[in-house]
Amino acid sequence: MPLTEALLANGIDAALVARAQQGETIAFELLVVKYQRKVAAAIRRLVRDDRITEELTQDVFVNVFLALTTYRADGDFAAWLLTIARNAAKSYLRSGQ
Repeated sequence: MPLTEALLANGIDAALVARAQQGETIAFELLVVKYQRKVAAAIRRLVRDDRITEELTQDVFVNVFLALTTYRADGDFAAWLLTIARNAAKSYLRSGQ
């Protein structure tokens, strides 16, 4: 992704996150739509099970919604989100379920 596209994407994400932090559910829903496939793909690479991937993807977005107040506006939302997704998958694998 060229630098200008990355900056634009980060700006859009930052605006959506700020609105979601203020309680606008539609802003969070837009983030879910934008990133759902990427989150699922990151999880699927680790767990290799479609049913578990779906469950963990849902869990990730619930956890992200609850943790939005801790997100720093100067961060990269996509990186933060995908780190949470990978950590959820690794945690699942460690649990031995």
